Amino acid sequence: MASAIAILDSEANCLISRTYTLDLIPFNEIISTFKTLLLSNKIDTPILTKDGINYLFIRNNDLIIMVTSYYNHINCMELFTFLYKFNDILATYFKSLELNKSIIIDNFNLIYELFDEIMDFGIPQLTEVSILKDVIKLEINNPELEQFKDNNNNNDDDYEDNDNNDDAHKYLNEINSSVLRSSTNAISWRSKGLYYRKNEIFVDLIEKNSLIIDKDFKKIIKNEILGEINIKCYLSGMPLLNLQLNQKFQQDLVKFNQYVNLEKYNDEKIIQFIPPDGSFQLLTYKILNIKNKPIVEIKSFNSIIKDFKINFELNLKLNIKLKSNFKKILINLPIEFKYLSIIDFTKSPKFKTNFGKVLYELKENSIIWYIDKIQSNLIDNNADIITMKCQFELFKEYSNQNNLSMDPPPRELKPNFAKIQNQLDENSLTSTKNIKIEFILENYTYSGLKISFLKILENQLNYTLFPWLRYKTINDDEYLYRL
Repeated sequence: MASAIAILDSEANCLISRTYTLDLIPFNEIISTFKTLLLSNKIDTPILTKDGINYLFIRNNDLIIMVTSYYNHINCMELFTFLYKFNDILATYFKSLELNKSIIIDNFNLIYELFDEIMDFGIPQLTEVSILKDVIKLEINNPELEQFKDNNNNNDDDYEDNDNNDDAHKYLNEINSSVLRSSTNAISWRSKGLYYRKNEIFVDLIEKNSLIIDKDFKKIIKNEILGEINIKCYLSGMPLLNLQLNQKFQQDLVKFNQYVNLEKYNDEKIIQFIPPDGSFQLLTYKILNIKNKPIVEIKSFNSIIKDFKINFELNLKLNIKLKSNFKKILINLPIEFKYLSIIDFTKSPKFKTNFGKVLYELKENSIIWYIDKIQSNLIDNNADIITMKCQFELFKEYSNQNNLSMDPPPRELKPNFAKIQNQLDENSLTSTKNIKIEFILENYTYSGLKISFLKILENQLNYTLFPWLRYKTINDDEYLYRL
């Protein structure tokens, strides 16, 4: 149970506050005490206590969101969950993950309304944004958000490429109901009385593939999938959705949202839920030790010095099925330091590939191979292996050194920068001795997971549902081949 809530700036000056109980000393003294505790809090612990008052707080950008409690026995996890949920509410309202002082000051009326709705006598009550927006009718004072709305109203394009248009779609198609939604409803995440002229649901099944392969390009060190199902729902009434997948998960590797009926899933493996209005994440899952071949597989990488030139050759194989297509492939091939000292960068390198374009990134000392779009049928018709070749010219000094006699070269008195750099690279955690790959693969899931069926039950309105399904596999932060 909380006694008060407040939003403070980075120096712990109170911007706005709300007191829920009468057991506290004057709130100005509480803020002054908290400021003193915060300055002496070198470890930056999120809970501070003095004179029987507990201070729990989180940070967002240069703001502090704090609740106080005068009770000895408090549920810290409940209050921290409430704080983070309130932070999400503010971020959703103001369309920004990073809050600032001016946003709070310009919208103090709205925040006071939020204080009244989200907590009652210090007990968290209502934290669903969709319900709050129906209860609180105040407009948001945010110039950036107004510009965002204007741009979306002028550009109502396809939902696939621009997430902002999803919000515009919702603004343009929703008809507000005059019936006041009750926060005491058993299904607190969905309002009653919603109505759309066209009832649509967009389901995205997205998988992120994490891959690490050793120097020989043979042994797979890591091959994992982090998947999620995201839904954008624009449905009327109180629909009950049934969704089934073609594969089963281990119970400890899948996490469902609160909307899912777990009993139905445990008994029949059907994901049954009443969706909230708008965008939400239905579930996340993790699959370990994938046995499939890598989506972007490096078959070989060679570097050959010949005729005073160095040639790099990279051979790829794309293991995808028909009707799948890459929206993007980007390969970052770093050049080892031992080659940088002998390459003459005053002369333009030569590139050759049958797909995409190649360039040299001087700042990163790496070759960038970028393929914009490539379809599976093009790969099958042309070649099984995609090749990229790159040629650099060497310095004349290096050429003359190869033509010397059997006598050893003169001793160098200058520092061995190559040796120093190699030692630094070995000790550096950010060493770029890996071939890094980025890709976006559409109409394909690496695990083979698909949605078997999606059905809706809405007895009152009995409307026609327009479902849209999309599958996508992308690289995770770690998708690399070691050199």
